[in-house]
Amino acid sequence: MTNASTRSGASLPPLPYHSVDDLERLAQARLDAETWSYLSDVAEDGHTHAREKAVLEGIVLRQRGLGDGGTVDTSTVLFGQPLQLPVLAAPTSGQAFVHADAERAMVRGCAQGGTLAVVPMTGSTLIEDIGTEGVPWWLQLYLPSDAGVAAAVAARAAAAGAGAIVVSVDVPVLARRRNVPAGYPAGWNERLISLRQGSPESLFILENAPFTWKALAALRDRSTLPLLVKGVLDPDDVRLAIDHGADGVVLSTHGGRQLDCAPTAAEVLPAVVDAAGGRCRVLADGGVRRGSHVLRLMVRGADAVLVGRPALWGLAVDGAAGVRDAFRLLERELVTAMGLTGCWSTASIGPDVEWHSPPAKDDDPRRTG
Repeated sequence: MTNASTRSGASLPPLPYHSVDDLERLAQARLDAETWSYLSDVAEDGHTHAREKAVLEGIVLRQRGLGDGGTVDTSTVLFGQPLQLPVLAAPTSGQAFVHADAERAMVRGCAQGGTLAVVPMTGSTLIEDIGTEGVPWWLQLYLPSDAGVAAAVAARAAAAGAGAIVVSVDVPVLARRRNVPAGYPAGWNERLISLRQGSPESLFILENAPFTWKALAALRDRSTLPLLVKGVLDPDDVRLAIDHGADGVVLSTHGGRQLDCAPTAAEVLPAVVDAAGGRCRVLADGGVRRGSHVLRLMVRGADAVLVGRPALWGLAVDGAAGVRDAFRLLERELVTAMGLTGCWSTASIGPDVEWHSPPAKDDDPRRTG
């Protein structure tokens, strides 16, 4: 994986897809109905899921010209890891039912696309096998009540080469889903356990994971890896995460699959960034389907962005190559959006890029009434 991206729109490689929406259509045609129903599921009436993209589309950016010009640099660094693209693959369950190579193809495809994958604890691939791929990756973890189990899994991840631990905290209870009310298809976890050569830790942790801030602090004391807390949406929780040892937070609605009246990451980002006060990195996900969505979240204050379903669609279509293409599509669009807004590097992205209509003056002759 290259350490940086300095490109113009013309220099990006050609792709057989116009957008990640093309990958979605192809993925649906290739997957069985049960798997597709699970991947596309949302909580209750789907309000949160629908609002995520709508809120992103409502963020208007300033089109700028005659700036520095040249090429656009989309590179960034997260916890010492250089990335060509500030877009990561979110941890998603069921990758083994999407493609035979599952998480191994996902981490390879992300590396080829200039980024990294957050590997789900509920995946079908053992941590040690992910490590043999020789590419950057992070591990997602639900915190069990047994601090020793969490520390042991984190230690295994560190030994296998993981760059960080991402602790999910947004499933204290499992929401009722629209397609699969129980959350997972019948026998889903047991099928994953059998695919993991009999390794039972993910099922044990899921059944013994009453998250507490004390559990996070205990893991912080026993792990040398950077810790991120995923699933927070409230500034008070961000402050608590930092106070209990978090190095970063990921604002997330769990793909619109939990609270069906939650705010979106885009809405809470400014308040969260203010609450963080530079004490931790702030990442965000939710509804990202275009490179311009990535830019909008970064304009609101995100250091980087995660995508879940688009990476899965690429995986379903063409394994690692499909994942790579999903991120290349987002990169192409991000380069365009950055160039047209005068953002020639990720460091130049800031709140001033968002357009706010100026208030009308009282003496404006265009006003009536």
